[in-house]
Amino acid sequence: MTRILSVFNLLKRVGFAVLFSSLGFRTFAQPPVIEWTRSYTTTGMFTARSIYQTSDGEILVSGVISVDSFDPDLFVMRLDSSGDSLSTMLFANPHPGEDGGGFLVPLPDGGFVIAGFGSVGSPPTQAYAARVSNSGQLLWERTIGATNSYEVNSAMLTSSGNILLAGRSGSVPLAIQLGENGDSIWTRTYSTLPQGEFYDVVEINSDQYIFVGEARISGNTQLVIAWTDSLGILTTSLDFGGEGGEIGNSIASISRDSILVFGQSNSFSESTWDAYCLMITADEDTLCVQTITNDEYLLGQQATTTHDDAFLIASIAELDASWGIEVAKLTPNCSLEWSRVLPMSNEWIPWGAICETPDNTILVAGTNGLNQLIVTSLGQAQPAREATPFIVGTTIDVFPNPFNSSLNIVVDVAYPQSISLSLLDINGRLVRRLSQNSNTAGRKVVQLDTTNLCSGCYFVNVHSHNGALTKKIFCVK
Repeated sequence: MTRILSVFNLLKRVGFAVLFSSLGFRTFAQPPVIEWTRSYTTTGMFTARSIYQTSDGEILVSGVISVDSFDPDLFVMRLDSSGDSLSTMLFANPHPGEDGGGFLVPLPDGGFVIAGFGSVGSPPTQAYAARVSNSGQLLWERTIGATNSYEVNSAMLTSSGNILLAGRSGSVPLAIQLGENGDSIWTRTYSTLPQGEFYDVVEINSDQYIFVGEARISGNTQLVIAWTDSLGILTTSLDFGGEGGEIGNSIASISRDSILVFGQSNSFSESTWDAYCLMITADEDTLCVQTITNDEYLLGQQATTTHDDAFLIASIAELDASWGIEVAKLTPNCSLEWSRVLPMSNEWIPWGAICETPDNTILVAGTNGLNQLIVTSLGQAQPAREATPFIVGTTIDVFPNPFNSSLNIVVDVAYPQSISLSLLDINGRLVRRLSQNSNTAGRKVVQLDTTNLCSGCYFVNVHSHNGALTKKIFCVK
């Protein structure tokens, strides 16, 4: 029996308690160093959606390339281990029109499947998949959706050797399974779910799939998670939503008890998006909820697993009016190990891709917002070091506590750094941004008029790129 639950507020309450208790003085690993960066130019525009390294050391990057801006095609670019270009293959829906997607599925025989969708006029779009051998020969290509509009947002190889596609049919979430020869095994649309679409899928123990995406409920965009059996039959679903919007863009699994849903939320900040992490188990238990912010835009895009049972995440980041890809590593319990931003462009970046290679280096693909694809190789992270002492020597004092109509906040900052001071409610939502200073040290005193605050529990949050401190306070009217 399908259960559709809306439990976001409860999860935020639990999740933020975990987050607040875990942010303290701790040991961080230094981020990995850049080994090389390469750029590749076209007369049109690139969008990077997938990247991985083959067993023989070649690098494959895929996505959409617009040589003719009115007729973009899917592409797969082959690079050697140093990033030098070897060849580029283009894939186009047999019908003329705009193609999208470009998701790579590596196969055990060294070949790959590329999946996406194409605009054909009537119906508007069809799902598309093609298989290529390890020698570069096109083995088959298929289009799905003769009478319906299908768009594909992700693809994966199942334990049985089939290809599973996730996306949407019109405004309804969609899943399609293809056999090794490209023949359709089953197609499912999920009209019992709210209108929306799936963006990613993961398989658990060969008998269960977990899809993530977005649902449109009462005018808001909410994150949706759906569990199905191996035949794509829906068994359970959850939706999560706050006052803003939540989107689940990616899902990655270490085990049945450590599954990361990664995406973006604007329920926690006044006018920006934050990266959003939700840890769940295959049995639908929620372990923690956490947001990652840079005080500007940080859009969580892709999550993947690592050789040491951790998670790599990639986000589109805005910093000081420029754009880049922020790469970070999370432990299985969602604690941050390291992060670094790879600058890309002064223009908006539509997407990015990340993977860990067999030798444990990290590959990142993105664009400069114009006509260049950019690929970066990151070496292994350096040994752990003590974090810059944001917590040690930095204090928050509030009085009176409990308070009624006014509150005094005193922050002593130990050394020059950029900090922000915010007031959050019990659910972790931003109530008021109190101040933001650049490279300041010393004492800061804020007198807060709380006449319009309702009774209840709040948090004063001091945040920097090195960590955060919180103070629990109580308003009594």
